[in-house]
Amino acid sequence: MLKSIILFSAPLSYARVAFFGDIMFSRGIKDEWVYDLEPCDLLSGFNSYFQEDMPKIANFENPATGESPLHFGHKTFNAPLRFMSCVKKTFDLVSLANNHMMDQEAEGLRLTIENFDRYKIAHIGVGSNLKEAWDYEIIGEFAVIAASFTCYNFDTDKMCSEIARIDNDSDYLKRTIERIKRHHPEKIITMYVHFGVEYDTYANILQIEYAHKVIDMGVEFVVGHHPHVAQEIEFYKGVPIFYSLGNAVFDQDWSTFTVEGLAIVAFTEFDE
Repeated sequence: MLKSIILFSAPLSYARVAFFGDIMFSRGIKDEWVYDLEPCDLLSGFNSYFQEDMPKIANFENPATGESPLHFGHKTFNAPLRFMSCVKKTFDLVSLANNHMMDQEAEGLRLTIENFDRYKIAHIGVGSNLKEAWDYEIIGEFAVIAASFTCYNFDTDKMCSEIARIDNDSDYLKRTIERIKRHHPEKIITMYVHFGVEYDTYANILQIEYAHKVIDMGVEFVVGHHPHVAQEIEFYKGVPIFYSLGNAVFDQDWSTFTVEGLAIVAFTEFDE
């Protein structure tokens, strides 16, 4: 659960967006909901700590196919649909590009996209093809693109054509950046990326090289997740890189690092 927060203070005349790390509603979180909590209780803090009308984005780290998973396993995630209205009330945008999104295979991903569309929850990082997966969404003053280092949790080299991966990015990402500059030149081009090594508190060379690469391509803000712990912040050519925000909603309560996540309130000045 979210414990600590990084805030950049700014006048209220500035446009703000809150970026969070990993949220998961399977395994222990699902059980806690069933036995101890109402579905929306786990998310109530997001609108208490932050203004309710402040746009919020998180990485949604499980398929959401329904009450009965298509596949089972301790690290094979699936979320029931009873929480979807709560996610809708809390988050304005979620990324589905991560290593657990194919836990229920291609049919599970299809159902997940269908359910997010049915509940009218904006999502990025996946699609019926890579062109759709590499598309962007506008949230506040930010044009956000999402990608992951892999599609699958157990076979990280296995390819898929429905999820934006950082190793199939160059042409798609270049074209997306060009579209944003053409249609939304005032927006901040943001890379919201699932990468790194779980539980490492420092970014590795692959994270650093990829973050620098996308900035050289035109990205203006990089926010990472996946390690389930917070990592360092870097400025490259003046562009901020948050390598990992850690967990926001997860069942990994066995260490201080995994229960203390970060959140960014990023802001931009706009003309009044």
